[in-house]
Amino acid sequence: MTTPTNGIEARFSPEYIFSAAINDGALRLDHFDERPVDPRLMTLAARAGRRHDETAPRMSSDPKTRFVILDVKRTDGTTITRRFDGLPGVTDPTDKFLNATDNSPAFADIPSLVRNMESEADLKRLVALLGQDFSEA
Repeated sequence: MTTPTNGIEARFSPEYIFSAAINDGALRLDHFDERPVDPRLMTLAARAGRRHDETAPRMSSDPKTRFVILDVKRTDGTTITRRFDGLPGVTDPTDKFLNATDNSPAFADIPSLVRNMESEADLKRLVALLGQDFSEA
């Protein structure tokens, strides 16, 4: 997707993702939520492009074989090229969950609870931690 209208669509736009990382110094959850895309980032994204390299190996399910080559053309005419190998996936779901919840202590026990759930009491505790009403039928 080259022209996303909201953050959900922007998740699938390499141009927008690179623009957010370059402009803001990091990718944040608020870049990719339901709000409209940031016009500043879209202006930068419009200056980016992508191309397919027919000589590149086909995509594999192994994240270690994935790569991206980023070319940045500078105003002086020079180009900076970097290859990024082994694009990250979800290698540590607990860290990803904690990051998504801003490391809130209120949610800290949820990953372990889900991973080790064994009883109805565990389920009730999980529901309580998620802030939902749990009524016995």
